[in-house]
Amino acid sequence: MELTDILKLNHDVSPRAAAALREKCRLLEIQKGEFIVEQGKRSKALFFVADGIFRVAFNHNGTEDTICFGHDGDPFMSVQSYYAQEPSLFSCIAMTVSKVYRISFADFDELLRQHNDLLMWMKNVLTEQLYALERRYVYFSQPDAYGRFVSFVAARPEIMEIIPAKYIAQYLNIRPETLYRLRAKYLRSRPSPKINQPRTNGAADSHILIVKGLFLHEVVGETVHGDNSILAYFTISISVVPEE
Repeated sequence: MELTDILKLNHDVSPRAAAALREKCRLLEIQKGEFIVEQGKRSKALFFVADGIFRVAFNHNGTEDTICFGHDGDPFMSVQSYYAQEPSLFSCIAMTVSKVYRISFADFDELLRQHNDLLMWMKNVLTEQLYALERRYVYFSQPDAYGRFVSFVAARPEIMEIIPAKYIAQYLNIRPETLYRLRAKYLRSRPSPKINQPRTNGAADSHILIVKGLFLHEVVGETVHGDNSILAYFTISISVVPEE
């Protein structure tokens, strides 16, 4: 994604402000497994994901937890480092070869002082993050793991093709073997999708998603808007593919 398109996801930033931001940014290629923010180290930059998938992780005494995933269009920074100049609490790790725009906190703060529309963009991003944090709390308050699994599949189908099953299990706070049982239950609860059918007006697109540890066939149908979110209706059939 171009930087101007990323900005528009949260606020209609003026061409002048967008150009000033782009001038201060560096476009970097990030290798799979590389950190753009590392837990325990003070971060000095804000990142905009132009292309790729990232995982936000927390390591506690050798036990890793997956907090969330990010992809094209998502901004990321360590709030701990930006606000308090302290080491980051989380790591942000590339799950694929990715491209990001990087701008230092110092340069970004200078632009915020010069451009009110960038300040409004920042306000919207932070508000959205607080909204997501509240939603995540409610999401993980669901008592059964199956409900969390179904919600995850519905919310993030676009990233499942490349996320190893162990990280999905971490995110859902379940064991990998539980994830396989949930997958089997989900399969039994869904009608088998029809494939290799010619597309007609209003029909669903059919394509294959491969997950390390899972095999997903996804049929994506209509999209509806509600509760300030977009929900994609689809059916999924699942079988096991060995992890690397």
